[in-house]
Amino acid sequence: PRLSPDDSRVMVRESPGLGDDYALRIYDWSGAQLASYPEIFGSLDSTNIDSWDWISNDAVLFAQDHQLYRVDGLGNQPQAIASFADLDAFVYHLDVSPDGSRVAMTLTQTRANVGGRSNHVWVMKIDGSGLTQVTTSTTREDSPTWSPDGTHLAFRFGGSAPPGSPIPDNCPAILIVTPSAGLIDLDAGIGSAEVVVASDGRPVCAREAAATYNSDIGWR
Repeated sequence: PRLSPDDSRVMVRESPGLGDDYALRIYDWSGAQLASYPEIFGSLDSTNIDSWDWISNDAVLFAQDHQLYRVDGLGNQPQAIASFADLDAFVYHLDVSPDGSRVAMTLTQTRANVGGRSNHVWVMKIDGSGLTQVTTSTTREDSPTWSPDGTHLAFRFGGSAPPGSPIPDNCPAILIVTPSAGLIDLDAGIGSAEVVVASDGRPVCAREAAATYNSDIGWR
């Protein structure tokens, strides 16, 4: 679930009884349903929602397969603002910046040469322009979240320890970067990234069991 910026509404993903497909529903605290997506599409064969977030109290952003949609005014028709089909990428872990001007995300691309997928952090303007890759590696980075002032991103790094870093192997560490600093190649080291550590100085591992690997990270 995601709370609206003023905490008056909650947006959740629910199964509308269509197997593995999911829809977004928005409720107020009385339990009244204010909107539902993408059931209002009508013409779409799939209603699976992969990720979602609030832009403002009356505007939302959600990803479906290769597409990113924006809704201005609850109950209005979603408008496609970006497609990642050319990158063969699916969109996960949307996180809108505190000022509503940008969105961070995980783009998951097929890696046919190794028979797997790559997951990296990207940033884009909220109108769908200015797509920029923030991280890269031969493993994965995911679950970006903005700092409260919108100047930094925290994300989970799920690969082997970068050269020269204090991160132990098999520890999905949380790193902090400045998106404007340019592309960070974690195969070459952590560069300007900061490793989040606990009070004892050891790097924080973002999970203890594989079942929680895809959960979001929050920054308050």
